[in-house]
Amino acid sequence: MFVINIYLRNKINENLLRYFTTLDIRMKKLNDLKNFDKTLLLYDEYEKCHPSFISNKVLTQALKASTNLFDKTHGLTISKKISLSSMNDTYLLASLIHMFIQFNQIDEAEKIFQKSKIQSESMFLTIIKGYLKNEMYEKAFDLFVKLSNPNEILLIQIFNTCAKLENEKALICGRKFFDQMSMNCYNNIFLMNSAFNMFIKCKDSISAERIFSKIPRFLIGYGRLMKIFNLEKQPEKTIDLYEQMKRDGIKPDRIIYLSLINACARIGMKAICQRIVNEIPEEFLLNCQIQSSLIHMWGKSGSINEAKSLFENISQSDAIIYNSMINSYGLNGMIDQALELFHQMPKHFRDNYTFVCILNACSHTGRVDQARRIFNEISLKTQQIYTVMVDCLSRASLLEEAQQLIIKSESIHSPWLPMYMALLSSARHQRNQGLSEKIVQRMEKLFPESEKGLISALVLLSNVYAVTGQLDEAEKIRTNLIKSGKKKEIGLVWTEVNGKIWKFRAHDKSHPQSLQLYEELDRLSKELLENGHKFNSDSITRSISSHETIQSVLCGHSEKLAIAFHFIQPTRPSRIQITKNLRVCQDCHAATKLIARIRQCEIIVRDASRIHHFDINGNCSCKDYF
Repeated sequence: MFVINIYLRNKINENLLRYFTTLDIRMKKLNDLKNFDKTLLLYDEYEKCHPSFISNKVLTQALKASTNLFDKTHGLTISKKISLSSMNDTYLLASLIHMFIQFNQIDEAEKIFQKSKIQSESMFLTIIKGYLKNEMYEKAFDLFVKLSNPNEILLIQIFNTCAKLENEKALICGRKFFDQMSMNCYNNIFLMNSAFNMFIKCKDSISAERIFSKIPRFLIGYGRLMKIFNLEKQPEKTIDLYEQMKRDGIKPDRIIYLSLINACARIGMKAICQRIVNEIPEEFLLNCQIQSSLIHMWGKSGSINEAKSLFENISQSDAIIYNSMINSYGLNGMIDQALELFHQMPKHFRDNYTFVCILNACSHTGRVDQARRIFNEISLKTQQIYTVMVDCLSRASLLEEAQQLIIKSESIHSPWLPMYMALLSSARHQRNQGLSEKIVQRMEKLFPESEKGLISALVLLSNVYAVTGQLDEAEKIRTNLIKSGKKKEIGLVWTEVNGKIWKFRAHDKSHPQSLQLYEELDRLSKELLENGHKFNSDSITRSISSHETIQSVLCGHSEKLAIAFHFIQPTRPSRIQITKNLRVCQDCHAATKLIARIRQCEIIVRDASRIHHFDINGNCSCKDYF
C-alpha cells in the first residue's frame, strides 16, 4: 500500500509538472488568437497559486499580452519580476523593451537594452524601431556602428533611419551597408525599395538610379527619381526617364508632369518644351499648378509669347500665376510689361516673391528709380527683398548706397550670404579690388561654414586680381583652392539639335564632331575679326600658357562652341538656343551679337541671371546692361 501511495503521488507530481511546463505554450496560443485578456487571466491564476512555475517563457507571453492591451498595470508589475539572472534571455528582454516603447517609456527601454548581457538582432531591431517611433534618428544611427552583419529586417530599418536623417553621414553609413549586402538581398523587394528611398532622400542620384533598374518600376519611384535629377541639375535625365516610363507603359500623373515641366524650364529649350507640352493631356493643362509652371517654363525658355498667351487665357489668376508672368517678363528684359502687370495685379495678391520678381526685373534693366519707389512702399522687407535691391544698386554702380542698405538690413535681419555675393559681383565687374577684398574678408568672418558660397567669392576675387593685372595673386587663390580640394563650378552650356540635348564645356574636345566643330570655330573667328570684333582680354581670368593666345582662349568658351556646333549641321539654323549655368562674359556677349548679324540667325542665350535675345541686326535685349 505504501508503494502504491508513493507511485500515485509521483504520478500526480509528474502530471502537474507537465501541465505547468506547457503553460507558456497555452499562453502563446491565446496570444496568437489575440485573446490577450485570457492570457493575463491565466498568468494571474498561476502566478498566485504556483509562482515557482512562472518561467521566462511565461513572462515573455504575459508581457506581449500586456503590451497589446496597453495594460500598464500588468506590464509594469510583470517587469518587476524579471531578475538579474534573466538579463541574458534575449527573447524576454526584446519583449520587455518592446513593451516600454509601446508605453512611451523609451528611457526605460534604453536602460534594459544597455544592461543586457547579450544584445541580439531582435533586441537591436526592437530598440531601433523605438527610436524611429520617437523620431530619435541620431540614437538609432549610433547603434548601427555596432552591427557587423545585420539581417535583412535590420537593413530595412538602417536604410529607413538614414532616409530620415538625410545627411552626408547617413549616406556614407547607408552606402556602406548596401555595398556589403549579399546578392540574395537584391531579391528582397522591400529591402531594395528602402535602399532606393534612402538614396533618394540623401540625394545620391547615381546610387538611386542604379537600384531603380533592379526593382519593379512604379509611378512613385519614377516621380522620386525625376525630382532628384532636377534638384541635382540633371534635367536631361528627367526627360530620358520620362521616355523610359512611356516604354514601360506607365501612365504619368500630375506630379510627373510637374517634374517634366520643371526639367524643361531648367533646360530652357523651346523645342523640348513644346514636345513635352504636346503630350500633356487636356485635363492636366487646366490644373492651376500646371498652368503656373508652364508660364514659368515658357519664360525660362525665352518663349515669352507662349507664356503671355497662356496667362491671358487663364480665367482665374492667382498670386502664383501673376508672379510667374512678371518673372517671365523680367527674365526676358521686358521691364515695361513687367511693371505694367505688377501695377495691374490686385494688391492683396502681392507677396514676398512678387516684390522679388519685380525688383529683379528693375535690377537687370537699370530701372533704379522704379525699384526705389517699389522698395519704399513695401511694409515687410525680407532678406530676399533687401538682397535684390542691393543687387539693383550695385549693378547701377551705386556701391556706397548698396553697402548702406546692407547695414540697414542687418539691423533687422541676420547677415545673408547672397546679399554680399550681389555686391561682390558688381565690385568685380567694376574692377574694385579694395571693396572686393573687404567683402570677401567679411564673408569669411560671417559665413565660415558656407563652403560653396566662399568658393564662389574667392573665384570672383581671383577674377578681380586677374583683370587688374595681378595674375600672381589670382593664381595664388586658385592654387589654394585646388590644394584644399575645393572646386569651383565648371562652366557648362546646353543646346538642342534635332531633339537631342548636347552639353559643352570650355575647350571641349570630347564631341564626336570635334574636328568639324573647331574648323567652323576658326571660320567664325575670322568673320568676327573682319567685322571689327576685338577679343577682350578682360574676359580671361587665368594665366595664358606659351602655346595660347587671347583669341584661342576666348574662342574656346563653351557658348561659342555650342554656336559653332549649330552651324556644322546639314540645315543652316535661323534660330539657336543656348542655356549656360554661369553668367556670360563680355567677350562672348559682344561676339554673339556680331555672329547673329553676320550669319543672320537669332540667338537666345540664357545665363545664370537672365535671358539674352540677340536679333539678326546685332542687338541684344539686355541693351548691354548686364
